[in-house]
Formats: sequence, C-alpha cells, structure tokens
Amino acid sequence: MISLSSCQTLLLMAICGVFCCRTLALPAISAYPDIRPGALDEDGDIDWTRDSSLQDLEAYKLLYELANTVERPSRHADGLFTSGYSKLLGQLSAKEYLESLLAKRVSDELGMDQMPVKRHSDAVFTDNYSRYRKQMAAKKYLNSVLAGKRR
Repeated sequence: MISLSSCQTLLLMAICGVFCCRTLALPAISAYPDIRPGALDEDGDIDWTRDSSLQDLEAYKLLYELANTVERPSRHADGLFTSGYSKLLGQLSAKEYLESLLAKRVSDELGMDQMPVKRHSDAVFTDNYSRYRKQMAAKKYLNSVLAGKRR
C-alpha cells in the first residue's frame, strides 16, 4: 500500500481538480460529427465547406472565447488547496522558528560563565519587587480597614 503525506495528497487533489475542470469545460466528442473518422474528403482533408459545420465551428469558437475571458468562480477545491497550503506554510515557519531558537540556545551555551550571575541578579530583583508589592498591598488593606471602608 502506498503511503502519501498530507502535502502530497493535497497536491494530487489540486492537480486532479484542475484536470477535471478543464475536461468538463470541453464539449463532448459527439458534438463534432464531421471530425470523426470517415468525414474526410477525397484528398484526406476534413470537409469544412458545409454551412452547418461552419456555424457549429463559429459557435464553438465563440464559446471557447467566452470561457477563456470569463473568470471562473472560486471552487471548493481551491479553498481546500489554499487552506492546506497556508497550514503547511505555518508549519514550516514554526519549524524554522524552533530551529532558530535551538541554534540560539546552542550558541548561548558557549557563554555560560556569565549566565549564572545574570540569573542570580534577576532573581534578587524579582524577589525584592514582589516583597515591595506585598507590603504596598498590606498597607493599602490596613488603610481601608482603619478608614472603615471594609467590613
């Protein structure tokens, strides 16, 4: 059994959708009775002299020109392809970001001699700041209780 990834499956669906849309836009072979084998003149050329075939040919040319000038509306398959493609791009960008973080971490491990000092100073600052905030909160609470605003 063949195993396809989601990217390969999505690409296969998009290609099949394009071929299917192009095939459905073509008229049926039975619409061209004069082009079938056996409709050749004596020289082996196709006989284009009939009025009905010329009118049909002009009608098909007009339909072909109209089909090529009018934009086709977005289809469900196009939406599926777009959403799958954007999801894939998101995964790739996340992977690149993760790899850049890992590369940065590896480069930061080379300068580990100054890291403990920085971490220690950050911890001291955070501890002092949290103590100060607790003191301010306690002072505010006591002031509100003494003022009788709290029950």
